[in-house]
Amino acid sequence: MPSRRRRSTPEKGEPLAASPEPAGQMPESDAVSQEETPQELSPELSPAPKRRTRRRSAKAAGAESEPAAVASEGSTASIEPTPAGLSAGSEAEAEQPVQRSGEEQAAVVPETEVPTRKRRRSTRRRAKSAEASAEEVRAELLEVVEQTPVETAQTAEEAPVPSVEPVVEETPAEEPPAPKSLVEAGEPSPEATAPAEEVTGAETPTQVTPPPARRSRRAQRTARAETEETPQAEAAAEDKGTELRRRKREGVRLGIRQGHPEIIIDGEPVVPLFFFGNIDSAASERRVCEQIRQAASAGVHLHALLLELPVSVPMVSYSVNEALRLLHLVHQHDPQGYVMFRVVFTPPPDWQKLYPEAMTTYADGSTGEPSFASDRYWQEAEAAVTLLVRQLEVTEESRYILGYHLDCREWFYEYQRGYDYSPAAQEAFRQWLRGRYKNDIVKLRAAWHDGSVTFTSASIPTYRGDAVLATVLYETRKGQRYVDYLCFASETIARRIVTLSRTVKKNCDDRRLVAVSYGYVLDFPVPHSGHLALSEVLSAQSIDLICAPVSYRDRCSTQPGSIPVPVASVRLHGKLFILEDDTKPHTAQGNTPDDYNPRCSDAEATRQVRLRNATTALVHHAGVSWMDLWGEGWLNDSEVWQQAAKLSTLYLAHIRQRLPETPEVAVIVDERSLTRIQSPKALLEPLIIGQQEVLARAGIHYGIYLQSDLVRKAFPEAKMYLFLDPIEIDSEVREAIRERLQRDGKTLVWLYAVALFDENGYTPDGPRDVAGIAIKAQPWNSETGSIISNDRHPISERLRNKQVGVREGVNPSFYVLDEKAMVLGEYIQTGLPSIAVKDMGSWRSVFIGERQLSVDLLRGLCRFAGVHVWSQSSDVVRVAPPFLAVHSVGDGVVYLQFPQKQMVYDLTEKRLLAEDAVNLRLNMRTGQSGLYVIGGYEQLQMLGVPVPDRAVEFAAQGQPVAAGKKRRRRGGRKHRKKKE
Repeated sequence: MPSRRRRSTPEKGEPLAASPEPAGQMPESDAVSQEETPQELSPELSPAPKRRTRRRSAKAAGAESEPAAVASEGSTASIEPTPAGLSAGSEAEAEQPVQRSGEEQAAVVPETEVPTRKRRRSTRRRAKSAEASAEEVRAELLEVVEQTPVETAQTAEEAPVPSVEPVVEETPAEEPPAPKSLVEAGEPSPEATAPAEEVTGAETPTQVTPPPARRSRRAQRTARAETEETPQAEAAAEDKGTELRRRKREGVRLGIRQGHPEIIIDGEPVVPLFFFGNIDSAASERRVCEQIRQAASAGVHLHALLLELPVSVPMVSYSVNEALRLLHLVHQHDPQGYVMFRVVFTPPPDWQKLYPEAMTTYADGSTGEPSFASDRYWQEAEAAVTLLVRQLEVTEESRYILGYHLDCREWFYEYQRGYDYSPAAQEAFRQWLRGRYKNDIVKLRAAWHDGSVTFTSASIPTYRGDAVLATVLYETRKGQRYVDYLCFASETIARRIVTLSRTVKKNCDDRRLVAVSYGYVLDFPVPHSGHLALSEVLSAQSIDLICAPVSYRDRCSTQPGSIPVPVASVRLHGKLFILEDDTKPHTAQGNTPDDYNPRCSDAEATRQVRLRNATTALVHHAGVSWMDLWGEGWLNDSEVWQQAAKLSTLYLAHIRQRLPETPEVAVIVDERSLTRIQSPKALLEPLIIGQQEVLARAGIHYGIYLQSDLVRKAFPEAKMYLFLDPIEIDSEVREAIRERLQRDGKTLVWLYAVALFDENGYTPDGPRDVAGIAIKAQPWNSETGSIISNDRHPISERLRNKQVGVREGVNPSFYVLDEKAMVLGEYIQTGLPSIAVKDMGSWRSVFIGERQLSVDLLRGLCRFAGVHVWSQSSDVVRVAPPFLAVHSVGDGVVYLQFPQKQMVYDLTEKRLLAEDAVNLRLNMRTGQSGLYVIGGYEQLQMLGVPVPDRAVEFAAQGQPVAAGKKRRRRGGRKHRKKKE
């Protein structure tokens, strides 16, 4: 699969908007200043920097290696005037621009006295001197990175005091004069600079924290007298504390209501609907601004915009100026708007030349982007994002920042090219092995089955690509080195993501959201994608949003449009999932590089596909980001935003009254088991990717979780648990399965193989221990593909096709070796039992040796487990009461069955379909999407659904009012005979 969504490509023949002066044409004084240190952001905005492409080459970016000069006196900023409410500084300060060092850029409050300045005067002088280099600034900045603004203030306040005599104020301190506003003084506001939970002694004399030394009695009496004599100081302190508590409630955070995450802005829930725009030229800027206005009119006030961040501290000023320009741009067209910056880390032009060992290197000697394993690169990235966030957070415009979406090629390897063999990756892999095997060389040699390997000689194994291999699993000790590398590759990326997210949270004082695109477990066809450590990312408290596009495999108008991330697992960890709808409309140009993204055939297909994606997100309690991927005006359509306005109103009503969701079927996928797969095409694709369409067409209420989630206390109770790849189950999860799942009549279904491995290696008794059914490998080179031998069981009685699976040689494949199990199917070639069910008393176990289920077989398993099946057709039916989403794959009738009497309202056509209905017939066209609300009258009213009087509604449609089940009239012939 090609690399996805490289968004920043300038249009041919169009100039880039607002580019800075070339370095060679800068005034001499400005050029000297720029070589010394990155330029401080002036209160009057600097000329907008030239926006670069997301994946630019070193040659294209060579001319931008020097920072742009800040607008000096007499220069004209190439931006629009500051809108009302967004002050950028006073006129006096605009006339006297001050150039600052890189150290002062990293400081929390520019031009504001903070205690820590006294400890770093020498650093400031060095940075201001003409001989200081950018390398010195970077070294000093790394010390600042380790401290948050609050921590810096605390460090200064906790500085040791002379122990000669305790310091006691004899007279109450005078209140300092009120600080000037940003408009008057051009300085950051107190709300942006003061620590959120601290009040200094100068502001509230009565609350000064005493030094460690013991006070004298005279000092205590003096302090007590001062407290009594200054009641106004107490009132001021109380007001200040109230103000601090109020400010702490403000900002942006992620809240949890009834088990569902939601975005909270200044204490109020906000509908998670976004507009994403890509601005890379003047023409695209005009188109994006028009769509921002349309989104705002529809009630969509969350906007996501690209922001390139050079991984170089001296170049961060470019990104700061561009971010402020974008904030002004959005505020001009949507005064209520908030901006989520999609921060794209880009290497500086000379990075490969300076650090060739840090570049991704493939087996053929070719190189790629900077390696995810390079500590040098990502430490520089951490310093750059620290400076970016600190510079933005002290501005008045920061109130319009929703958060930061951290992005680097969507955090996956270019897996088509193989493994990363760079020196940085080799060294990082060896360090990872030391931690994995606790620096024990004996354990390493035993695991790798190699008596000569050491922690200094271990290397990344050879990439074999699409070579035909004897077995589909790494089941021998020789394959453990591959398993280790695949785990290392994913954990390395997860570690980078978590580290950067913590850096952002720390430097914005936890007042912004952090988003990341990661966890495409259900979509990548190879195990070396780097996305198999989602559990580590979800465990990080510093990450709020998980984002992913609609699967590119099945997004056409008659396909399900699957989600590549286990959304239920994301919600279980308290994160909010955002579905990125980058549907390519029929009006899209054909010169964009996203050939993997199919274009819709016509306007109706575009509308129905977008409706399908929106209803899919709503059913999964997720947000939506409508994307104009290339700034071409994909969403410049009034009908799109009319639909968005309806969804926004419905979503807001749903947020206020929704209850915790408990799916009837819990689908379990394991990341660690995927690293055991040696032949992805033979095993990973049918086991994981192929099941997504089956689940979508089965018409059941399900949720997809990670296997590691089973140990969490909040894991929901379900009727059936479907394990897609239970190849490896560690001891902790095994204990959770025994204690929490194997009871209360639950049904556990296992595909292909069960518990062959744990965290220590191969476990021969694992299947019997975990599943209660003994299994054994078929003879070598035996085929899969089964035939139903018992069609009187609830699982198999309604199968229209008695053949299950694909006849193909797979090594290994497994059959049931348990006399107490009831056999339902056999392998066609060998006649050995392949499908069996066993009653374990308080629970039931089902083993299926095939790699992929059919829709009918899955429905049979659900009926056996007591799960309601909502549809018997092949259409896409997604259920999460009170919502029901349907997407038709062909012309005809979609027949729905409800578990109990329901009132059904069509939200797309705004009409009542049925009342007290047990089943429903829908006439739909090919590719048509529909969203329905089901439930009682009160529930529909709470959602804001305009349910009219029943008789009036049906009379208006010219339909007879359904009277329910007819009752037999008394006095009929049968009644008279019985009476006689």
